[in-house]
Amino acid sequence: MKDIVCAEFIKMKRKRLFLLALIGELLSFLVAYVFESRPGSKSWMNLLYNFSGFNFMIMIIVFTIIISKIVDIEHKSDMWKIEFISIEDKKLLYIAKFICVLIIMFFSSCITFSGLILLGNSIGIKGTAYGLILKQSLCPLIGYLPFIVLQLSISIMVKNQGVSIACGVIGCFLGVLGFALPFGKILIWMYPFFTAPMISASNMSTVMNESSVMFSFISIIVAGGMAFISLRLYDKKEDL
Repeated sequence: MKDIVCAEFIKMKRKRLFLLALIGELLSFLVAYVFESRPGSKSWMNLLYNFSGFNFMIMIIVFTIIISKIVDIEHKSDMWKIEFISIEDKKLLYIAKFICVLIIMFFSSCITFSGLILLGNSIGIKGTAYGLILKQSLCPLIGYLPFIVLQLSISIMVKNQGVSIACGVIGCFLGVLGFALPFGKILIWMYPFFTAPMISASNMSTVMNESSVMFSFISIIVAGGMAFISLRLYDKKEDL
């Protein structure tokens, strides 16, 4: 598996996917900086909550593009059959691509952690809430899992990557509108927000998200179920 993952990163070398993730994070910090620079009291809780809203919208689109680029290598070069012949189990290729996405996501979370510390200090927030920042950086990774599985599955099964990107964009809009929809809590594009450590209370104040752990478990279960179905469909498809 390690060799397959390394081979995937070699194929992606010219795609500059880590740079794309970095640009997405920097854009999130820029928007958050402009928003937080307004006059008024500032706190780490408010900063993390506001940042998460901007970041999740931007990074869903970014991860959609990244996944599409990872899979499009095989589609454009018509390499699926060659890849399947060269490995013992073609499911390993699916898992390797999933691991590559997770590695890029972890890189993105590292940028989030360091960037939030710099952003908070630059706008004058006293002290540094390392624990909260770490939760904000890592917890939403679990919330992204169902979305990642769905996007990876669509990108692999459908040759036209415009379909995959369109699905990601639609999902992003559903995530934005999710709070206004009666079925918002079942939308997987909302899960990164629900697993974040901060949430808005009914009086519009920012409070700790007590449902974060519950939605983390839900995300893992949903992602596992989706991955099982996706692998079954992927394994039965002879010619991608």
